[in-house]
Amino acid sequence: MGKFKDVGNPALALAEECSEVIKVITKLQRFNGTWDEIPPGEQVSRWAMLCSEMEDVMYQFRRLEREVMSLQKTKVYSVYHPVGGAMNHDCQPATYMYEFICNVNADSLESAFKQCQNDFSKDYASLGKRSTSVGDIMQCLEDCQAEQCTLIKGVGFETVSNQWLSYLDWGAVEQLAPDYEYYAEQARFREKSGFGM
Repeated sequence: MGKFKDVGNPALALAEECSEVIKVITKLQRFNGTWDEIPPGEQVSRWAMLCSEMEDVMYQFRRLEREVMSLQKTKVYSVYHPVGGAMNHDCQPATYMYEFICNVNADSLESAFKQCQNDFSKDYASLGKRSTSVGDIMQCLEDCQAEQCTLIKGVGFETVSNQWLSYLDWGAVEQLAPDYEYYAEQARFREKSGFGM
């Protein structure tokens, strides 16, 4: 591979190295050779040649993998459920107060939703929360400034105002006496910052 191993398109370099592997194998078969023989004009056995070419293949594969992975940007999604594990089956606004459950990293909303299912994610299951479902909310952190979030529907998703997250049921807050100050502080923060208003 030499000094040009990092030059050019990694996908084309990978294809070129694969062709070198094919050449070693086809010449072995064409000339009825053996893996331990040294072909005329070469200094190493056919097996050593194959091993060397395979190393080059894997080097170019890693180059291509790094390029592809750099193009796949992941986003952070925040997950919210109605307080106490309630379910907003009818998907009605200003009906339930929502609480933050967790953040997940994913390349799409669909992938983030899957990561919030107890059956598919051990990390999520370890939180001791129910699976994310109808009436729950997910919000990509990039959408916070756009003042929108995503409501989980019976089929698919719906973009809604993040005012869904700012609704406070004060009757429910008072019943949650140990957490009262927490929710009150959230409300004060939202009022001061204008978040979700």
